[in-house]
Amino acid sequence: MDFLQRIGSRLLGIRYWYDNEQQFRWFIKRWFRETKNPVPDGKDAAGIIVSSWFLGPAPWFSVTLGLLLAQRARKVVFIVDDLPFGSSFFSNMIQRRSIRRIADLLGRCYQIAYVSSFLKKEAIVNEAGQQLVARLAKLNAINELRGEAILAEDGSYQDTISKQLLKIYGAAQQLFEEMSFDYLVIPGGINNSSGVYLNLAQAHKIRTATYDSGYGCLLVSTQGVAAQIQDIPLVFNKFRSDSEFARIAVSEAEAELLQRKSGTDKFKSQLCPATGDKKVSKSRSVLLPLNIVWDGAALGLQNFYDSSNSWLLETIRWLLENSDHQVIIRQHPHERREELKSADNICSILAKEFPGEPRLAFISAEETVSSYDLLEQVEFVVVNTSTIGVEAAILGKPVITTANVYYSTLGFVCQARTKKEYFDLLRAAIKGDLTVSAEQRDDARKCYFLTQVCNWVFTTFTPASHYREWVSSSPEQLLKQEDVQLLIKAIDENSPIPDLIYEKKRKRNQA
Repeated sequence: MDFLQRIGSRLLGIRYWYDNEQQFRWFIKRWFRETKNPVPDGKDAAGIIVSSWFLGPAPWFSVTLGLLLAQRARKVVFIVDDLPFGSSFFSNMIQRRSIRRIADLLGRCYQIAYVSSFLKKEAIVNEAGQQLVARLAKLNAINELRGEAILAEDGSYQDTISKQLLKIYGAAQQLFEEMSFDYLVIPGGINNSSGVYLNLAQAHKIRTATYDSGYGCLLVSTQGVAAQIQDIPLVFNKFRSDSEFARIAVSEAEAELLQRKSGTDKFKSQLCPATGDKKVSKSRSVLLPLNIVWDGAALGLQNFYDSSNSWLLETIRWLLENSDHQVIIRQHPHERREELKSADNICSILAKEFPGEPRLAFISAEETVSSYDLLEQVEFVVVNTSTIGVEAAILGKPVITTANVYYSTLGFVCQARTKKEYFDLLRAAIKGDLTVSAEQRDDARKCYFLTQVCNWVFTTFTPASHYREWVSSSPEQLLKQEDVQLLIKAIDENSPIPDLIYEKKRKRNQA
């Protein structure tokens, strides 16, 4: 039955794909009828990566970003990745053929660079390139399989895409040697072949803008992987000492955190509001909040652990052996949603590794326990890349991380770069030697304001849920949308979204 359901789902996806392609053809023809591109201003081109994306509208979104950028007198080159990717040859072939048909339409007015045309038989990928491809293949496999445990049992998918990525890397490398760009616009930054383009662009000192979407909103990052928001430190350090920024940021961060606690925030992340009366632990305790292991926000950020699961198990074991603390594991609350569930059964893994351990508590996503009640009860928090690390610091809880998460270098959490540093920090936390000052708590609030208040662009112009809505818009309607103007300004002027949104807030407050 599962097999038939998968086949049915795939066929529906292909039908939906063809419908989307047809709608986009009409959109482009209307665009050409109703707009005139300004003469490019002579700057190097913006390269727009257009590639297949899980039978979703992301390639059409990328093309539209290119069309919008061209209206700013920007020379645009569409880089069409027409090389195979993934284990489903038929599905990928359908997507690549559709993209080529759209590229043929675009070719009447724009330069098209097909990645396959840069393939060279004699191309040699150096050791650094091979290591990058191996890493990206592993991260893609974790994302595709929705977990790490299953990857350890079956590496066939990883092996397949590793060979494909190696071929794409060789061709893309040649492309960047022959063509110059001011910047690239890249979907995601890890998934499919996007990680190849992101890393090669960085190696060639080409700036990048990546995008991602979910929950009816859009993320754009001017540094690295979109979901990992690595441009936050740039904006944080720009405004950190600004008194007006501090006043606005601290106030709005507290308001946002209050909504999260009450369960009334825009993402509805908690199953229940914090009440302050649900005691999970009656003794000294430490909280380990988990990420969704396959999600782009957490992929590939570990410093010295080879997986999130190995970090989790070794940390639990060390804490049980070197302290009398209760260890509380909190599954990411969003894993209660079917579409976000991980294939890794962490509860079963913990039961197998620590059978009958009385000092280990696992709080599942389905349990009516608020993560904020847990924060109030523990002495310190150990995180991978979760936002709760910032929230814990706001609440005065010492936070330790081993990951290169965006907030790890902002001064209000403790980041370990080696295992020795990590275990030394854990010892200090157990002894009560780690504290969070009032200044650090305010810095955490400033970071929280930038990421949770200023970083999300709530718009119907996304590569996912609202595609059918914006693809029916006229060029004039799309060009006049304030949120669209914001996105294009961020990409073309290399201005982080949180910077732009904060400036709008500041001007409104001054008016």
